[in-house]
Amino acid sequence: MERGPVTQALQPLQPLQPLQPLLIFDGDCAFCTQAAGWIERRLTSDVSVVPWQRTDLTALGVTPERVQAEVVWAEPTRASSGGPSAPGSRRPISIRGGASAVAAALQHSRSPLWRLAGRALDLPPLRWIAPPVYRLIARNRYRLPGATPACAITPPARPS
Repeated sequence: MERGPVTQALQPLQPLQPLQPLLIFDGDCAFCTQAAGWIERRLTSDVSVVPWQRTDLTALGVTPERVQAEVVWAEPTRASSGGPSAPGSRRPISIRGGASAVAAALQHSRSPLWRLAGRALDLPPLRWIAPPVYRLIARNRYRLPGATPACAITPPARPS
């Protein structure tokens, strides 16, 4: 069976896989689903691309609000580094979001060119430019090709 975000979106809640990197996206957003499918086709087989609606976010220490606003990359780190540990796991989990998550995912590409692009996104000056560009795209994703009204990000309510 061909792997892809659409087929994974139909599966039940994904158990946390602390030994495997995860790219978590908003499965309600058609634009996000298309973008996740594009990147998934370029990734190595050790990466899972899953909608947040089918992921145990609590185990990762990630909120639904965060994954509705940005793509999230969760990856096991070396035992000596900090970060939340998955239940039943001694390995801490590194969480990256937005442009940083895209950079991490690209670094796991099968293509040397996309791996290089991912590394470049983690270096200045692209590391400084990519986050505001990502946020601009994320805020306007409902206007992009393939988007639906579900793609709109509702801003959080401001305290009075």
